[in-house]
Amino acid sequence: RTGEVVGFRDVNAYGSVKGGVYPRTVTDTEVAVAMPFSSVTGESTVTADVAGSFTYSGGTISSGLDGQFFRTACEACSGPAQAEASVALGSGRLDFGLGGLDGVANGFSTPAERNAYYHLNQVRLVVKKWLSIPWLESNIGINVNIQDTCNAVWTGEANFFRSGDGCNNTGEISDVMYHEWGHGLDGNTRGGDGATGEGTADVVSMHVTRSPLVGPYFRTNGSPVRNIDFATSSRGFLSVANIASKCSTAGSTGPLGYEVHCEGEIYGQTGWDLSQALTAKHGHHTGWRVSERIFFNSLPDAGSYLSTGSFPIYDAYVNADDDNGNLADGTPNGQEIFDAFDAHGI
Repeated sequence: RTGEVVGFRDVNAYGSVKGGVYPRTVTDTEVAVAMPFSSVTGESTVTADVAGSFTYSGGTISSGLDGQFFRTACEACSGPAQAEASVALGSGRLDFGLGGLDGVANGFSTPAERNAYYHLNQVRLVVKKWLSIPWLESNIGINVNIQDTCNAVWTGEANFFRSGDGCNNTGEISDVMYHEWGHGLDGNTRGGDGATGEGTADVVSMHVTRSPLVGPYFRTNGSPVRNIDFATSSRGFLSVANIASKCSTAGSTGPLGYEVHCEGEIYGQTGWDLSQALTAKHGHHTGWRVSERIFFNSLPDAGSYLSTGSFPIYDAYVNADDDNGNLADGTPNGQEIFDAFDAHGI
């Protein structure tokens, strides 16, 4: 009657998708985060944005941790068998919740489903800063809570195992996810031998976590899968010159004839050494950005970690670092690149 404003609100309808994840590994406290690019089904299907938000038009909606770039599948799971969150009325806020254990969900989802979906979207976003390749726009399957232990594998899809036998669930450890997806990135750029692929996948993980530990708490005692900092690694410094005293010849082997994960640490340690030289030169944030730029931009030309191999990674790094199309006058970080690769004999 008086014209006085008695209430003010936004009448636009917003929906959101969120769920609990470990920021890095299983000993972290779960935090609720947005589930980016999730598909939400109601009267029609819409895709949430990078912040997990979408326009909610009312009515019953649901989501299953399937999205624009990744889709999840849970092996022999219960409570429910596959992730699903729904709302019938109200705000349109879909929440996959916290908790659960291996294949037993919290009523909406298992931790592995939430963590794998979230963290694989995160590593993709890091790489999208630097590369535009068709594979980054594809939709990739994620299989979690596979009834096996102490491993994860890339088969064109990402596959993560349950806890047991002294290991934690690999679908709940972000580094393991970054590494496995890194195999896919390697295979959809230049790619190379098995040892180079293992090193490449470790360096992908390193650039997301900014840590030399690949998969802390892979083992229930806290041990990681690998440590690519030779100064703190139990394996110590690894190079072409001393590999015979450091690595076994058993199992799948790299171009020097040694087990691929161990031989791949030559390149993994090189990547870590270079990142530390660049942060010392440019400062923490700029140094890591430069390291990211060189590494990810090198991938289309990166074949073998060996200087004698096909499409040597050293050459790819120097080309990625060049700023004027003329290698004859050096590159901005040419000395740091040379020192890191030369120290390890590559």
